[in-house]
Amino acid sequence: MPLTTTTSTLSCSTCQVSFETVQEQRQHAKSELHIENLRRKVADLGINTLPSSDTYQASGSNHRSQSPNDKSSESDSGSDHEVSQDDMPEFVPENCIFCSHQASDIDDNLAHMKTTHSLVIPFQDNLVVEPATLIWYLHFVIFGYHECILCGTRRRTVEGVQQHMLDKGHCRFEMSDEMMEFYDVEGLNSHSTQSLVRPDEDSIRLPSGKILSHRSQTASSSRPRITNQSTSAEEPVAIPGAPPSDALTNRGRKETAMATQLSRLSVKDQQSLIHLSAPQQRSLLAQRKKELETARRSERRMRIRMDRHSNKATVEHGRPWQSYLSI
Repeated sequence: MPLTTTTSTLSCSTCQVSFETVQEQRQHAKSELHIENLRRKVADLGINTLPSSDTYQASGSNHRSQSPNDKSSESDSGSDHEVSQDDMPEFVPENCIFCSHQASDIDDNLAHMKTTHSLVIPFQDNLVVEPATLIWYLHFVIFGYHECILCGTRRRTVEGVQQHMLDKGHCRFEMSDEMMEFYDVEGLNSHSTQSLVRPDEDSIRLPSGKILSHRSQTASSSRPRITNQSTSAEEPVAIPGAPPSDALTNRGRKETAMATQLSRLSVKDQQSLIHLSAPQQRSLLAQRKKELETARRSERRMRIRMDRHSNKATVEHGRPWQSYLSI
């Protein structure tokens, strides 16, 4: 690995510069100078060095702020110098950064990490670097800092942080400010705008295909349908030749209701109830109605759980990337 770290000196052997802090070293890893020198090294074109001095001065405004997860994880992993190894493994594009799998080329490696570990590089058309360069940076975070690429949790060994990412499903990254440096921000903005389709003024169609509308509109459009369904379900079916309901006695209404329920049964079910008395028929019909209502309630609860799970998955993976941009 071009970037090397010792307990006394932080340096980059590719660019022949040294650093005073780990933040400076990490910022240099994403700089145009370092990426260009990596390309020149591969092509045997020589190395460009910094003109002013051999110490890299990083801009304080570009430093990555330390998150609470980083602070809490330092107690488990020690200082930054203790996390880094003296000889960091060299980045091999064909090797998976989450396991020991070795592919034939970078494309097969990306396919393996997508299929096995669910690593997806979003909006590859808007990358300002090659996908291999982005994977190299993720390799640098994992193997250099023993840090999770999603939540920032640190471990003492590479195997420890890899196991953490596999167990937690953290083999992915978010479009944070740090990762946005590898993308064309203007292209992402236009992509997010085009991916939102408005069927009408009060609705938005997400890239996943779901339509989001105002809660009041959804409620007003769904309530009449539910009311009509419940009304039609409760209204008894008129029986030819039956007297008006107003003229029926209490006993007559019960007989009419039972006759209505019997008329909704299949011919086979009706024949199976012929030999039973009227009270027994009413008991069986009431039990059947209760079972149907229980089945409907169970179906409604299952549908609600599925809708909640679908909405949660849409929020985590289907929301526009524009919400991540702070421009």
